[in-house]
Amino acid sequence: MRFFWDPQFAASQQNFEALKLLRFERNRWGNWYVPLDVDLTKVGNTTILKTRDGHTGHWQCNGGGITLAELFSKFGEHYTVAELMSWYYNADKVLRKKKHAWGSVECKKAAMQRWKTYGRPGHQSQEIDTSRPASRKANQ
Repeated sequence: MRFFWDPQFAASQQNFEALKLLRFERNRWGNWYVPLDVDLTKVGNTTILKTRDGHTGHWQCNGGGITLAELFSKFGEHYTVAELMSWYYNADKVLRKKKHAWGSVECKKAAMQRWKTYGRPGHQSQEIDTSRPASRKANQ
């Protein structure tokens, strides 16, 4: 739960500052939670948590997918719980987790090329002094 309130998901600078100051506590089982006396409406919407008019609390955004709660909300009047849960658990999944960019084959090859050329895998942030060797290996 604490992960959802990380400042990396801030939608604005004010939102970022509010998330940084957010207080968490642990329950007796070791789980993190936001105490009830913390007003989360002051934090506002983040990139993954949104408020809804007429409702209290935040809702987690799940990309283009649909949650079981959304199925019950939209189709509960027309289908039974068993039918909705059966569809939810047995439907073909059309979404998948996106790979991290730095884990792709192309990015790894580019990092290896930078290592061979400059002596480090990261991008260059300054001009390169071509009179100096790129790595200690060049001195050996």
